[in-house]
Amino acid sequence: MASFFAAETLARLTESRADIKARFDKLQTLLLSRKFKSPRAEEYARQGLGRRLDEMNRAIDFIFDILPPEQEKPPEMDNRVVTTMLLQSYFMNVQGCLDNIAWIWVYETNQKYRDGSELSRGSVGLGQRYLLKSFSASFRAHIRSLKKWFKHVAEFRDSAAHRIPLYIPPYFVQTADAPEYERLGREAVAAYQRGDMTAYDECNRKQKALGKFQPVISHSPVEGSPACVFHIQVLQDYLTIDEIAHKLFDEIDNFKPVSRGRFSWITWLWRRG
Repeated sequence: MASFFAAETLARLTESRADIKARFDKLQTLLLSRKFKSPRAEEYARQGLGRRLDEMNRAIDFIFDILPPEQEKPPEMDNRVVTTMLLQSYFMNVQGCLDNIAWIWVYETNQKYRDGSELSRGSVGLGQRYLLKSFSASFRAHIRSLKKWFKHVAEFRDSAAHRIPLYIPPYFVQTADAPEYERLGREAVAAYQRGDMTAYDECNRKQKALGKFQPVISHSPVEGSPACVFHIQVLQDYLTIDEIAHKLFDEIDNFKPVSRGRFSWITWLWRRG
């Protein structure tokens, strides 16, 4: 049985893992050595973003070790479940990193409403219109260029947190093998109903032998959940967070406060109405 990934893809995955380890060390050094103006920004950078990146970096190692990309046979259930748990945590941390980055910006550049009051949590997010206006044109364009990726992050994070948990199928059956798979399924049901557990287990074993493992994760088929190849996805997500974080600190270093215009009592009433 052939691996899901081609040999050249496996080589690139190995290279990407090594690259991420180097990037992790570099960004952690930046977070720990940087002198922040705001204690809250420092906390979000070191205790928020830094810890999340550490967990993500370690999760990638565990995922690749437990269900390696060269895996050919359907994995044991424990390995699938543990990997699913790691991926759910990973996607939560991806969203958490984005929120941490937004708060670092807010506190380090002292972003407030026009009346000088603190921003509400609902206004703080890299995609929130109010905060987007405070970015430079180039950084704003970069964030907007990631619209599809942000949608992907929200899709998996929101489902895991609020709707249907994520799921790694044990295996997939090719179309040509589907009739035999279904026949074995009917035999398994009949064997179970007559109490022949030996025949039941044998049918299940033969069904599993027809399956081919594919390292994908999704959530609800009813909702039309997208499926992603998780070895590739976790690497891409990490690299995207790393890129945004570095651009964010460049943005902070080049930040020049810009007046948002005269505050109106009508605006004040509207925001609190």
